[in-house]
Amino acid sequence: MDTEVDVGNGLSGTVVMMQQMAMYSTFLRTICLTMQSFDVVEAEDSVVISTKAKLRFQILRSTIEGIFPHVMGNEWLVSQLVGKEVEPAMGITFVFNGDGKCCKYSVDLDFVGAFLSIIKDPVVVDMLLGRALIADNCMFGVIDEPREPEEEKPVAINVEQVGGLEEECHSFTEKQSEYRGVSTSGPPRTEDQTCLRAVEDYFVALAKGYDPAVHRGFVWDHFARDSQEKIAERWLSLSNCFSILSFQRKAVASVEYGSQKGTRVIKASAKYMLRITPATIQFVFPHLRDRHQLRNMLIGNVLGVPSQIKLFIQGGSGRIFAIEEHMDFAVSLRKLFAGRQELQVVMLHAKRALESFNLSDSTAINRVEISTTDVEPVDERQKTAATISPRRMIRMSDLLS
Repeated sequence: MDTEVDVGNGLSGTVVMMQQMAMYSTFLRTICLTMQSFDVVEAEDSVVISTKAKLRFQILRSTIEGIFPHVMGNEWLVSQLVGKEVEPAMGITFVFNGDGKCCKYSVDLDFVGAFLSIIKDPVVVDMLLGRALIADNCMFGVIDEPREPEEEKPVAINVEQVGGLEEECHSFTEKQSEYRGVSTSGPPRTEDQTCLRAVEDYFVALAKGYDPAVHRGFVWDHFARDSQEKIAERWLSLSNCFSILSFQRKAVASVEYGSQKGTRVIKASAKYMLRITPATIQFVFPHLRDRHQLRNMLIGNVLGVPSQIKLFIQGGSGRIFAIEEHMDFAVSLRKLFAGRQELQVVMLHAKRALESFNLSDSTAINRVEISTTDVEPVDERQKTAATISPRRMIRMSDLLS
């Protein structure tokens, strides 16, 4: 290696390169690095060797602590990652000068592909990597921002210091965490911040719907004990009736003090993107089973359903103990039909089930109503019951009145 080898981000020198190797060894459990191919490009005064490889490594708790400290409080996410093995694509490029020494070293590692292979949800992966301590050239703990010219100093090489790189690496990471605004030992968050964090986690975790295998830990960590079963049933019921494409927070309207001491009430607006499926017809619009034209107009369409949500949160623990939600299906359904008469046929005989959800009311779990704005009242005699196959262990009465 050239003594001033360029390792990217305005940094150079073999000591910096060795620091990065120490960080990779500390934060990742490397299993194997396999080169798959290489290309050699020769010029008059340099040679460029580009390699393609696979790096297989295991994610450790030290990976989370050292690279993703911003998710340390999200045990539902940490538990999905720790212990998993991934094998992302990796590219390493070496540039050799006229003296035959490597004067530039660059790395490209597909962290996005690696974590998508575990988490599957791009929104969560974006949250994970968005504040990760990974800079350009796949360097750990390095700020992306260029340094001021007066701060640039040549890096002196001291071979005797190599043995102490583990300690230097730890100190280096702590300093960079301060630059990035991440501190694992800083002052605790205020109760308002804790509650807002709980709301953010709720939307991020459920951005693509609810999967019992994936979200069991999230529900356990973020909901009061007597509310956990109810919220899981609510999301399962919604998933049984629609294909949930996305669930996105639009804005937080206010943070208020609750009637119980130390609690907060956070009002937020959101939007669901729900695809209508044959199950939607079966459980929500059963009167359209034989109305082939209307049924075909619905199936496959995506509804953008606006929602107003109140989340009641315990200030100290940040656990959600109650939710009140109003989903306006009428607005989104109205966009699918040009004629008022068709909309009336769809709405008036629909199961009145898709609008209000009250987590704190055990007698109204998962009950929602289709908004009937600009539509005549529904004849109560037209209501019927619907149930899911017993093996699903989910009663449609939890979702449909």
